[in-house]
Amino acid sequence: GLILTMMAMQFSYADSLPKLGYLTMLDIYILSSFCLLSFAACIITLLPAESLLDSRMSLVFFTVCLAFNAIWAAVGFKE
Repeated sequence: GLILTMMAMQFSYADSLPKLGYLTMLDIYILSSFCLLSFAACIITLLPAESLLDSRMSLVFFTVCLAFNAIWAAVGFKE
């Protein structure tokens, strides 16, 4: 569901922003988020359910997402 939402968001904002010949910070954020979610989907698909529950992967994923967004917020406010 989240990957589909990200793709829809990318297409919706692409129509309202001017076309540029380079990647903007928003483009890089969306691309990075898509890669992070794709990586998480691969991990969930490849690992057995028992392994995911035993290793507390949801806590790890939450922490990675929180750190990812905190770093992007810091970079965004710095610019």
